[in-house]
Amino acid sequence: LIAGAVVTLPVKLAFDDEEAFAGVKKVANMENLELMRLKGELQGLTKEIPIVTTGMYEIAEASLQAGIGADKFGEAKIREVKGFTELTAKTATAMDIAESQAGEWLATWKQNLKLSNAGGQELADRMNHLSDMNNAKSEDIANIFSKIMGTGKVAGFTESQMIALATSIKAAGVDAEQAGTH
Repeated sequence: LIAGAVVTLPVKLAFDDEEAFAGVKKVANMENLELMRLKGELQGLTKEIPIVTTGMYEIAEASLQAGIGADKFGEAKIREVKGFTELTAKTATAMDIAESQAGEWLATWKQNLKLSNAGGQELADRMNHLSDMNNAKSEDIANIFSKIMGTGKVAGFTESQMIALATSIKAAGVDAEQAGTH
């Protein structure tokens, strides 16, 4: 019985891994060798960030669906998707939020503010820094920032100003839904 479990478990894990990566394959529009390279890069991220491999695949799939790396091919696309997956995983961990929420916000910020992955990282880092110094959690700052970003951009505010405003709004006790409608 134990010998059967020893053989069955690795097979099941390999099957689960392939099943989880199938979503990436479906949306990636990449050659098989590129897919295997991307898979290896995503697996490598789990050694640095406390998120399981299937979580990394889910982030990568969602990022590809959001158009991350759509204008790139080959090695450049692998770097872009890996970079965004890493950024999302680190942001989710730092802000203590779901990977899907971090990915949604970061993709929106990147698109609307024309940010690189490094720019997205800087934005998330600023939010975390301000949350450490104020009565506002980084998750709340990010949520309010996302709600006021369009109006702030039209009004000519910089990203730093919008983050400071979002922090002030939350510290004053206003929730994200109220901030987004006034």
